[in-house]
Amino acid sequence: MQYSTSRFGDIEVNEEQVIRIEGGLFGFTNLSKYIIIHQRGQGSFVWLQSLERPELAFPLIDPHLVYPDYLLEISREEADEIGIEDEDDVKIFVLVAIKAGSRQLQLNMQGPLIINQKNSLAMQFVDHHCLYSGEVELESPGEKQVNGG
Repeated sequence: MQYSTSRFGDIEVNEEQVIRIEGGLFGFTNLSKYIIIHQRGQGSFVWLQSLERPELAFPLIDPHLVYPDYLLEISREEADEIGIEDEDDVKIFVLVAIKAGSRQLQLNMQGPLIINQKNSLAMQFVDHHCLYSGEVELESPGEKQVNGG
């Protein structure tokens, strides 16, 4: 299928690429269909593009790239919500925002996006026991220094 986006122009999407986020994202609960877009020159960042609102795309990063020891524990009941049977089928991302007037990134470490790569179902999880700082300072393109943690 063909989709028009404000950031990436027209994109061709195969049905197996579509990620369905159960309950939507926080603040966007009425939207459930997204696709991950890898942009050349964006380093470790990818984009979560809404297929229902062309102007809506969120930068994401794998939290393990910032915190190599990152650990997220979810209950069996929560895993069942998106059909997780094996942890190897899971991909985790956190949403990224740039702090106004700075080069500092804010990572939503308390609301990671959990994707079951086997069935393309996902959920945004509330991590009430998050031990990781959500601030990352960019030193120069491609470099990062973690503050706190």
